[in-house]
Amino acid sequence: MKKLEKMLYECQIGMYTDELIKLKSGFIVYSKYVEDKSWNYFTCFKAFSRRSFLKLWEQAKDKFLELNRKPYIALSPTTRLAFGAKRYFDEHFELEERVTVMLCRGFDKKFDFDSDYTFKRIDNNLEKEVFINTFITSKTQVLPGDTYDKLPSYYFDALRASFEHSGEWEFIHYLSYYKSEPIGMVSVCKKGEYAGLYGGGTYAKFRGKGVFTNLLNFISQQLQKEGVKYFFGITEKDSKNERYYNKLGWNEAFEIDMYYEQ
Repeated sequence: MKKLEKMLYECQIGMYTDELIKLKSGFIVYSKYVEDKSWNYFTCFKAFSRRSFLKLWEQAKDKFLELNRKPYIALSPTTRLAFGAKRYFDEHFELEERVTVMLCRGFDKKFDFDSDYTFKRIDNNLEKEVFINTFITSKTQVLPGDTYDKLPSYYFDALRASFEHSGEWEFIHYLSYYKSEPIGMVSVCKKGEYAGLYGGGTYAKFRGKGVFTNLLNFISQQLQKEGVKYFFGITEKDSKNERYYNKLGWNEAFEIDMYYEQ
């Protein structure tokens, strides 16, 4: 689990987040574009005393103040706080959100769909604008009962910037088509045997037809052929999204709790 958690934080850099600042025990993740707490937070690995915890937290708060972001702290099952630090934390912090890290257990699920629908991995240069426009359309057409909310425009700016990213993690983008017209998308980042799932979506009038499910199964098979053993994603705990991924054969690997200072 510790290796998976490390890969989870690493793979976020370049898509919606811009940098990971390493501290003595933990790090700060932040985004220049996206304001949401999921992409701007401090993670503490361990603190041997109240004093050491406060020192780390002050460093994080200074960075978030500089970025004009509300400071959040993310704690995972691997976080270790000594008694004094834990007592201070319990007295001064309040739970904001609980997220679950889902792990794909369904690599063997078959891609089998109507021949009018096709799925492909795009060329990041030639088809970049097609992908971005499909992302924007699918993420702004939100209907009652959908598993995700309408995304603010700063996500689209971050997505554009991600195409210029270069690093150890490879960004891979996929499109779903209906009769040669793009109708949905999914982004993935990959490094060795690890791959992380980013925001996918489908045009409103094509939802509920199995388009996204089959695209995800198609991607899972492609990643498995490329040697991926751990395919993961993040969603809100006890949400419609979590139940959806459970049905696809994804299971919770661990939880991450997001807190803010009262």
